[in-house]
This record gives sequence, C-alpha cells and structure tokens, in this order.
Amino acid sequence: MRVKAYPDAVRPIRLGRVAQLGTLGPVLLVPGALGLWLGSLRRVDLDRMTDVGLISTLPPPMFAALIVLTVGFVLALRERPLRTPLLLLYIATLIFMLYGVAMLVEEVPRFQGGWKHAGVIDYIVRAGNVNPQIDAYFNWPGFFILGALVTEVGGLASPMSLVGWAPVAFNLLYLGPLWMIFGAVTTDRRLIWLAVWFFYTTNWIGQDYFSPQALNYFFYLVIIGTLLRWFRSPKPIAFQFFGGRLAFPLEGRLPTTIYRWLAPSDSPATPTSLGQRVALLAVLAAIFAAVVSSHQLSPFATLVSVVALVVFNRCSPRWLPILMGLMIAFWLNVMATAYMAGHGEAVTGQVGNVGTAVGANVTARFEGSAGHVFVVYVRIGLTLALWGAAVLGALRRFWNGQRDLTFALLGAAPFPLAVAQPYGGEMLLRVYLFSLPFVAFFVAALFYTVGRVGRSRWTTIATGVATVVWVIGFLFIRYGNERMDRYTTDEVAATRHLYSIAEPGSVLIAGTPNTPWKDRDYERYRYRSLTNELTWDPATVANPVDATAAAMVNPDYPATYLIITESQIANDDLFVELPVPLRELLPALQQSSKFRVIYANDDATIFVLADETSSGGP
Repeated sequence: MRVKAYPDAVRPIRLGRVAQLGTLGPVLLVPGALGLWLGSLRRVDLDRMTDVGLISTLPPPMFAALIVLTVGFVLALRERPLRTPLLLLYIATLIFMLYGVAMLVEEVPRFQGGWKHAGVIDYIVRAGNVNPQIDAYFNWPGFFILGALVTEVGGLASPMSLVGWAPVAFNLLYLGPLWMIFGAVTTDRRLIWLAVWFFYTTNWIGQDYFSPQALNYFFYLVIIGTLLRWFRSPKPIAFQFFGGRLAFPLEGRLPTTIYRWLAPSDSPATPTSLGQRVALLAVLAAIFAAVVSSHQLSPFATLVSVVALVVFNRCSPRWLPILMGLMIAFWLNVMATAYMAGHGEAVTGQVGNVGTAVGANVTARFEGSAGHVFVVYVRIGLTLALWGAAVLGALRRFWNGQRDLTFALLGAAPFPLAVAQPYGGEMLLRVYLFSLPFVAFFVAALFYTVGRVGRSRWTTIATGVATVVWVIGFLFIRYGNERMDRYTTDEVAATRHLYSIAEPGSVLIAGTPNTPWKDRDYERYRYRSLTNELTWDPATVANPVDATAAAMVNPDYPATYLIITESQIANDDLFVELPVPLRELLPALQQSSKFRVIYANDDATIFVLADETSSGGP
C-alpha cells in the first residue's frame, strides 16, 4: 500500500489556514449571532403572548442566535492567550440581547416602577426640591436628585428618556466591579470571564430597571470589590469584635486543614500607601452615604456583608461596620423622620417573623394563573439548581486546595435578611441578587477549578450546555410576567388624556396599580386602585359594580376617574388581584347605567360615575 506524500512546503500552508480559521471562528460568530437575533425581532408577535411571558412569542431563530453566541464564547475561552477585547464583545452582546430585548420589541418602556421613578424626578426638576411628606421616595431621594441632575444637564425633555435602556446601561456598569471582585481571589482569567458570563445569564430577577436599587447594587459591588482588592487582611484568622479589642484567634485550636481553609487567601492585597488607603476609605464612606440616602434595603445588605468580612478578619478597617451602622441610624432617625413617624411599625414590627416572611416570599408566589405558577416553579427549580452547582463548585475548589471562605461568607451574608423583613414579598429576590456574584463564581469553578483545567472538549461542551440552560431559564423567569409588564401606546395615550382632563387634586383609580402613569404631575393627584378599594367579602363578589361605584364616591375631591387597561387585566389574570376578574368587571361597568365612558381605545377605558354630582365628575 502506497501512502501519498505531500511536499513539505504544502503542509504548513494548510495547517496555517486551519489555525487562521480557528482564530477567526469566535470572531465571526459574534456578528453572526447578533445578525440572526436582530433579523428575528420582526417575527415577534406580542399579541400571541401567553401567561408564561415573552418566551412564548420568541421565534426559533432567536434561540439559535443565543446558542451561536454561547458556542463562540466557550470557544473563545479555549484560546491561549485569551483575547480580552473579544471576550468583552461577547459579554456586551449577551447583555444587549438578554436585557435589551424588551425595549427592541415593545412600543414604550416597560414596568410600572420605572414610570413612577421618572415621576419623582420630574417633580424635583419642576419644584427644585424634595418633599418628604409626599411619600417614601422623597425620604430616600439620593437617586432621584441624581436623575434630576442628569435630566437637566443632559437637556432631556423628560426623565422617561432614561427609563427604556436602563437595564442594559446598569448591567454594563456592573462589569467593572465584578471583574475587580473576581480578580481579588483568582488570577485565572478564564475563571473570571466565565463567572462574569454566568452572572449575566442568571441575573434574572429584574431589579436592574430604572430604580434606586439598580444604582445602589453597583455601589454595593464597588464597596465589596474595593475592600477585597485593597483592604484584604494578611493576619491569621480570628473572630474580631469591638474594633479588634476583643479577638479570639483560632490558630492551634482547629485542625490544620480547616484552619488553612479559614485563613486569608494566599493572594496578597494590592499594595497601597497610607495616603491611598485614606483616600479609598473616604471614597467608600461617600459611596455608602449615597447608598444610605437612596434606598431602604441596600444599606443593610451592604452592612451585613461588611460585618461578615470584618468579623472573620477578611478585611482590615475594623471600624467600618460601626461607621456604616451610625450612618444608617442617622438617616432613619433624622432625615427620614417623615416616613418613619407613620410607618415605623411596618418597618420594625415584622422583624424576625419567619412565618410572615416565608408566606410573603414563597407561599404567595404560587397563587395566580397556571402559566404564572409554572414560571414560579421554573424560577425555584433553576435557582435551586444554580445554588446546588455553586456548592459543588465550592467543594471542588476546596478539594483542590483553594481557600474561598471570603466568597462563601459574602454569598451567605444576605440570607439573614430573608427573615428580618418580608419587604413586600421581595426579600428573597434581593437575597438572591446580593449573593449572585459569589454564587456565579462557584458555579464557574465547577468547570474551571485550576489553571490547567478547562481546555478539554468535554469541559467546553458542559460549559455551553449549562449556559444554554441558564439563558432559556433567564427568558422564562425575567420576562415571565411580560403580559402585564408590557405597555402599549394606546395605554399611554389614555393616561395622557386622563392627565389633560383631570383637575389637580382629583382621585385617579386604576383597576390594579400596574399602569403607565405617575411619570408626571406626581404630587397633583390622589392615586388609588381597585385592589385596595374592593374587599373579598360576599357582597362585593355578588355586586362588583355597586362596590366599584361606592369606591368612586369621593365628595372631598374635585373629581374621581377610573381607568382600566389591558396591562391591568393581564396583572389580574396572572396574580388574581381582585375578588372579581377585571376582564369580567370591565364589560359590566360599560353596560351599567351607573358609569359613563369618557374615553376609550383598543387597550384602555376611562370611566366616571354617571351621577356627576355624587362623583365629582366633569
């Protein structure tokens, strides 16, 4: 048998072409995925959306685009050396696809919270001050004052210009401190990139909209990253209290293996001079002051994380938690007195009530339509899977001699908040968010434990499969309520008409609070909803029209209007907010002689009572 021989000059050329193709492949997959994604947007039909949310309307090519992007990213992680600009391009493209899709396919900015926050900023721009007597937002006005400044300096016609793309902007903002945090415990750049990638594919709880918590989460990441990078303690592990005056060193009291794991990381802190450390601490104090003045929960989440670092001797400024606690106490007792005077019991009365916290954060989530409950099961299942993968990743790092107590502490620190306050049924979501960077790191460590691991074919395949699972879960969970979070131009037109005819001081009632309003004239009206006005007693269920008419009688105000929109109906369908389905109440009101329709379009209807004298109508 003769073997055909090739000239030696040919072989390098062909091998060079193969190498060139391997180099260009990950580069070409980014525009390929992005082009496939953008080309599929016109096929999204939001009118076909079901109770499982936006994912029910996405065409197959959009999922294919995410798979192509994932393949390109995991291939880019195999390269040596890693190309940082290419990996940054992949992260930015992922953020654009996952966090910008709603803005690309919907007519107006989504989610009622962003509209309301724009209204607070609009008030500050018009009035030139804050008024703590209006509501809780003005007792924590830091974010809104900054928004007013940006609106004025930027020459924006309305703060609403900031709302639509806020999720994309905030997530791009998180990238810097995430890199700083992960880089403080490992020099393996592939592990850092994969941890960042997993963070963005699992940050599905939707707290990055135009809101104080979104900006304060960035501040939280900056504070933690700064402490880990420049203030890591080199001393042996010891429990520290009262600024270090009371300490319990553990060296010699624990088995050597356990003590070594508890000890600070081998990676030294970044060298700094005394002046640099003082400057950094001053910056941290200023950042935390911004956090304290902007949000009720974020200061406590930051505080418990810093306390964990100090008590376990993971960072050196022992007095920092004391300063943070004093700043929180000052704000609550001096600057937020207008709110605390009337709501102190609501803030502190449920502290430690585990039953209430579990009921609000877990049990209540399983109420609503079948589609909504299915999304809840997906959320819980994928969250448990994510945490399970993180535990396995931490154990794998431990088995390979890595000391990760710092990240384990930071991942666990927010969990006591879950029993401290229900926070309107959202505390577990916030706990998930504040622990997510460290969970994502341990999940990435399940694939890339040490520097020599990670270039095998099976590791690449497993990483890609895990990413696809998280991405599909992301679309289910983040956009599972999109039927109600989405607004239409007709709904906005209805609220604009309402503002144009309603005399200041009037009562504006919505079917549910989920309405695209409050972005203007925030202080000029009294806002209510049928979810608070209609009780679940048999009389209301039997005669919902009469109960609604009774809620419309407000003789002390100039007028009362009722607006019902499609997003409100979707809200009631998903969560069963009212004793009588809103989609059934709407035609009943239209047919009743007690109500008069003064405006209607395809997605919204505005009512007043037919008896103008008793209703205060126009």
